[in-house]
Order: sequence, then structure tokens, then C-alpha cells
Amino acid sequence: MLTSSGQRFWAELRCAVTTFEKRPAEVVLIADASQQRQAEMRLERLTETMLALGYDYSANVQRLIDVCGELLRPTCVLYNQQWGEVLRTVAGWRVPPGYRWEGRAAGRLCWDVIQRGSEFGPFVVEHLAATPYAESDPNVRQFGLATYAAYPVSSRGRVVGSVCALFVEEVSLTPGDLRVLQVVASALRSEEERRWRQEVQEAVSEITTFPQRGGDRSALFASVRDAVARLVQALSLTYGIEAMIVLKDICGLDNRQAEEVALWAARA
Repeated sequence: MLTSSGQRFWAELRCAVTTFEKRPAEVVLIADASQQRQAEMRLERLTETMLALGYDYSANVQRLIDVCGELLRPTCVLYNQQWGEVLRTVAGWRVPPGYRWEGRAAGRLCWDVIQRGSEFGPFVVEHLAATPYAESDPNVRQFGLATYAAYPVSSRGRVVGSVCALFVEEVSLTPGDLRVLQVVASALRSEEERRWRQEVQEAVSEITTFPQRGGDRSALFASVRDAVARLVQALSLTYGIEAMIVLKDICGLDNRQAEEVALWAARA
């Protein structure tokens, strides 16, 4: 239908037959169904994207970030992960020139989302220039950000990242907008868990088959060392880097002993 200004919108019409002053009449109710139709179209697009995902982790993550940008139309979309004291951008949509894909985590908006945990749900900050983030997050002033909305990404019981939509204008996000972020975060969680299982299986397989393999022993040792490193990284995503610190600093294990415990945990 059209508004008085000529703008198109989705409408829901309901009709009923009745009488009015003893004459047949019809009652017509017209309701704006734009939000409902938008939600349906978004769900269809999200479903289409997820059904098209393959086995490539990086490609799948990029597709999910792209569809998030397509549906929300922000200035940019980022998927960030925390690695120790560093915040690393794994994928982005319309990332502005000059953006640093890796930097100090403390004080950054996405860092706070990760620290808050999954139980708090979406994290929305408006009027960014008037908040402490204007000082603590360098991206706020560098790119003139005004509105931030994010959802935590969990994997195996802990938050491993944050998917966020950034706007250079003041925006009031609707529950439908936040629902898009939630669905994308859920899909990213599935990708993280699938990647974790794959990396652990590959690392354990490479380590356990080491005694039966021939060839250059130095090259084999280097291969196993890389496999153990991948295993430790995968376990860190599940239990946190604090687990490896506990094994070494508190339990007094050396690198080899800590790696053996990590391998045992992966098998268990």
C-alpha cells in the first residue's frame, strides 16, 4: 500500500461482513505489517545463507558477517576474538581503510562484550562520543562512530568473540535488528565448535601416529610440535588460556608435561 506521501509499506487487511443501520456493510481493518514482513524476509535470507555454508571455516564466517551487514546496513560489521591481551578481527564487512585488524584489547567495546559473558545478551551503546569509549577505544574517534551494537559469540560454554555492527550515525536499533545479531552469533558459535572439533581431531591424530611414521625425524618432530601448539590453542578456546597458566605456574609442569595433560584432556 501507499502512504499519503507516496511511500510504500506492507499492510495486513482484515475484512468482516456486518450490518449498519439495517443495511449490509463491510468492516475493513488495515494494519502496518512492515516490521513483520521485514522479520520474515530477514529470516528467509539468514536461513538461505546458513544452508549454503560449506566446510571452510573462514569462508563460512565471512558469509555470516556479510549477511549481517546486508540485513542491518550499518557502516561496518566486525567479528572480533580475544587472544590474551590482543583483540583480533577475524572477519569484516565494509571495513574502513586504516582500520587495524589487531590491537590491544583493554578498553575496546568488543573486549567489554567478551568480558561480560553470554548471559547478558546484546550490548548496545549510543552516543559513543559522549561515553568513556571515546577515550578507551581508538576506533570511536578515528572513524566517527556514534552507535555500537554487539552480541557475544560462545563456544563450549565460554565467550570466544563478539559480532558487532557499527554506525557513524545515531541509530535506535529495533528488537528485530538485535535478533539478526543473535542469529548470526549463534551460527558463528556452530562454526567455532565445528572448527574446534576438527582441529583437536587433526592434532590428536598427528600426535598419536607419530611413532609409526618414517622419514626425516627433525621434520617429524617439527610437525608434531606444530600439532601440539594447535591442540593447546584449541583447548585454550574451550577452557581459557588460564588453564595453561595454571598447569605451568601453579601445578609446576614444564612445557612437555603441560602438553601431555592437554593431550589427555582432548582424548577425554
